[in-house]
Amino acid sequence: ATARLLATHLDPTNGIGLIATKRYYFGCGGGVEAFRNASQQQQIIIKDRKYRLDIKNLEVYDNGGGNIRELLRVTLKEVSVT
Repeated sequence: ATARLLATHLDPTNGIGLIATKRYYFGCGGGVEAFRNASQQQQIIIKDRKYRLDIKNLEVYDNGGGNIRELLRVTLKEVSVT
C-alpha cells in the first residue's frame, strides 16, 4: 500500500519520499525487504512515460540492542521501453 501511494503521488521531476522503517517487523511480516519487493512491482504512466520507484538507503541506525532501523529515499525513475 505504501509503495502504491508513493508511485501515485510523487512528482517524477523532483518528488522525494522519505521512509523511516524497521528492518524487520516480527510476527506481522513487512520491513525494508518487503517494501523493496512491493516497490519493484509498482509502475505508473505519467504523460506517456513509464516510471518505477527507485529506493536508496540514506542511513542505517543500529544501536546493537534492538531492531535495526533504516531511512530510505524514494523517487520515481523513468523506465526504458524496449
